[in-house]
Amino acid sequence: MAIQFTTNDLCSKIKENYSYTGPVQKKVLEVDTNVQNLKKDIEEFHKTVRSLKKYSNGLTTKSKLERQLSKFVKSYNNMKKTSDSITKDNLKNQLTELDEFIGDNKKSLEKVGIKILEDKLNFDEDIFDTTEEKDIESLFVGKDSFISRVNKFMRIMGKSADDTEYDVITRKINKTTHYDKEKLDFVNSLNGLNGVVLRLTDVSQNIQSMDTEQKEVVKEYLTYFKDKYNDALKKSNTNEDIENSFDKMKELCKENEGNLSSIGLIINIDDGTMNVNITDNDFNNTTFKDAYTYLFANNASFGSSISEYCKNVFDTIIKPDKIGVTIINEYI
Repeated sequence: MAIQFTTNDLCSKIKENYSYTGPVQKKVLEVDTNVQNLKKDIEEFHKTVRSLKKYSNGLTTKSKLERQLSKFVKSYNNMKKTSDSITKDNLKNQLTELDEFIGDNKKSLEKVGIKILEDKLNFDEDIFDTTEEKDIESLFVGKDSFISRVNKFMRIMGKSADDTEYDVITRKINKTTHYDKEKLDFVNSLNGLNGVVLRLTDVSQNIQSMDTEQKEVVKEYLTYFKDKYNDALKKSNTNEDIENSFDKMKELCKENEGNLSSIGLIINIDDGTMNVNITDNDFNNTTFKDAYTYLFANNASFGSSISEYCKNVFDTIIKPDKIGVTIINEYI
């Protein structure tokens, strides 16, 4: 589960040293050492299988064949022993199929001195010395011979070992993300602006009839809106990327300049800053009430657009999803 923060709490934590360190999930390749060890034994056994597949009467001496069969038995037993620790189903199934196939050829193998004893292969040189050529050829010559079939098994098994040697594992690791001071300060200003917009929205339902105390609260909120807007405007001038981003906010306020003016938020033509000028008498003015409702009523386009803008800037700069954080709403 991701760590939860409000936007303000996360920014405060980041501001301690302009970085955030926390656990994130990362997919990594992890070697399965059991498969890796088996892979080596598969390759070694397959090597002996390929050498036996090259058997040719008259070209392969009996002493050479004896050495090859001895290696065949030894490398098979090594592979069997290593396979005991395998958990991958496909490899386990393929090993079982190979065992069953060797078991099906038990009588033919015994004629060349290879016996199955206690789930292992044993090589009896004395029996091999008396082996007839026809028994050797029946095992090692031809496309459908025993050794050709085993070779096919090993090709498939080798590919399976390659495919399952590494697993994609999701791990939690600590990751440190560093932030630009100017951009973080800009985000903090927008967090404050978004917070006051939500509070102005909360009181919009009472705008038609307010007592003195409620009017003072609205005055305070509008003053705070002005302060946070000017603060964000000032900080946007320190970084070209931020300045270009804030143009959207300035354009939104300019489009609503008339309604903002009607509730006492006056945009300065010279520098774009905002001033506030509101009295108790303004609350009795229909123009004030209508403009306030237009700007800050529930689902009003102006207030919703500011909140959405602030959220988008926060997500773009802080990237909470990239640092393993879930943002919760502190204004509910």
